[in-house]
Amino acid sequence: MNLSPIAEREFASTVRAVPPLARRADAAGPDTRVIPAIGPDFGKMLDQARILARTAHRTAMVLPLAGFATPQGVEAGLTRVADIAGMPLTLYIKSENYVDVDTLARLIDHGTLIAVKYAIVRGDAADDPYLRRLLRSIRPSQVISGMGERPALTHVREFSLAAWTTGSGCIAPRADPAAPERRARKRA
Repeated sequence: MNLSPIAEREFASTVRAVPPLARRADAAGPDTRVIPAIGPDFGKMLDQARILARTAHRTAMVLPLAGFATPQGVEAGLTRVADIAGMPLTLYIKSENYVDVDTLARLIDHGTLIAVKYAIVRGDAADDPYLRRLLRSIRPSQVISGMGERPALTHVREFSLAAWTTGSGCIAPRADPAAPERRARKRA
């Protein structure tokens, strides 16, 4: 649930309203976790973390910030935001220049991050040295394939990732949630 385009004054009411509405509308199963997205800038994340601390959400996904970030700054900022929110975060990465593998592993080890949404686009999803290095440092169950169905098949089959995000799942969530995994097993 990407809430970055809404005004700060609307964030609190929206983040509190979505889980009950999803359950009432039968849009999500009882075990479905609704994860709000926060950021990407640090000031906005701090404000949103204070609001999330007063909700039942168990994690929030940090949107990637392009440009003015260093791995040290990302680590310090995410640690502070997680402390204020009182919950581990899920970090959405779209560039290997955003944060290095050692920093990601440290953030997972310290409990600052619960997962990484991995969306670094490659010409060949199977040829990904950064993802291979990452998976030598953290468990595949802590990495979510975040680029849709096509790379998800490779990520499940070649890298043993256990989860993926899907744009088409937003349009037709009941269509077939196990299809990517089943297709990957048939090809193996």
